[in-house]
Amino acid sequence: MKTIFLATVGIAAAMLAGCATPSTIIRQPVGPDPFVATESGHNGKLQIFAAWTEQNPGALPKIVVYPNYARSTFMLCDADGKVLLDNAHSGPQSNPAPEVVVLAPGKYCLKTLRQGGKERWTEFPVVIEAGRVTEAYLNGGWVPPANTPFTMLVYSPGGFPVGWRANIPRRG
Repeated sequence: MKTIFLATVGIAAAMLAGCATPSTIIRQPVGPDPFVATESGHNGKLQIFAAWTEQNPGALPKIVVYPNYARSTFMLCDADGKVLLDNAHSGPQSNPAPEVVVLAPGKYCLKTLRQGGKERWTEFPVVIEAGRVTEAYLNGGWVPPANTPFTMLVYSPGGFPVGWRANIPRRG
């Protein structure tokens, strides 16, 4: 009887552990494009190119219209973990333009919900510099300039580039 109880507890623990899907943390921070000159101003900008998910996948006719799509979920947090922007709670997002956030210079954290459900998050640091724009490509659609060294980019767990590495000396 004791053996059956221990086996049942062991199986239940293994099943519960399988439900926990921790965040994937990318350590290399995303920063501004090193080829773009600095503009005047005390603040910087973060431009977020979110992925799009279809809202009514079985609907006919099969026409791509943005009101049928929604931005994938992402959150922007400050260095202390306080949520500054949570697009899941900001209402319908049918505008295809990237989200632009004006921020004070510093380090922030961008968390994005990966495709495939099951609350699998990817998080990575972003660096904001005064007068510069940091671009984060969460949609897998960014193609860096030809011959860009691998070491100048930050990559997602899926293998696509999400932006420029921070702290690269400006080249433009």
